[in-house]
Amino acid sequence: MTSMSSAFTKTAKARAALQAHSAELTARERQLLILCDGRRPVTQIVDLLGGNARALVERLRNHGYLQGTASTGQAQQASPAALGRTVATAATPVPVAGEVRASQPAVGSLKARRSAAATKMYMIGVLQLLRDMEASSLAVALHTSADEGELTANALAALRFIADRSGLSYARRVADRLAEVVPEPHLPAVQAMAQELVTRPAAA
Repeated sequence: MTSMSSAFTKTAKARAALQAHSAELTARERQLLILCDGRRPVTQIVDLLGGNARALVERLRNHGYLQGTASTGQAQQASPAALGRTVATAATPVPVAGEVRASQPAVGSLKARRSAAATKMYMIGVLQLLRDMEASSLAVALHTSADEGELTANALAALRFIADRSGLSYARRVADRLAEVVPEPHLPAVQAMAQELVTRPAAA
């Protein structure tokens, strides 16, 4: 039985399955594998995912997708800000004037330089706030993007989803922040999407 203080990391089999978008894994299993980075103990992962996360850890370990690592007190006591760059913590979205307004991951450190890593970290953080299975699938797609072109395409798909799920106002703010971190060659595509969101009529 897995100790709640244990930490797990992905095996080569798991990385290959994520990269290939293997049908053997559910969206929730993919999300869990992304979170298993060898530093977070099971307690943190269960807190983040809830539900049957502990049972999923056992299943993935038994099927060769996870391997144990030595847990540390430092990992167990990590603050929410250090919970990893894949998941951001935030307040529960509050409906305002027909839209959902949610907190966004801090991007102060992301503004330092444009990069695929900063783009991925920011967009995955935003999607995690929505606590939605489709959002989780989009986060996995972002995480496993093969190159900057695919990453940008997935980021734009995520923006469209956010506009439908959380409203145009919030999606426009996300687009503005994404434009601050996306690699320069892909900035025009993000700016075009931002303009589309500005001109798109609000849902009745």
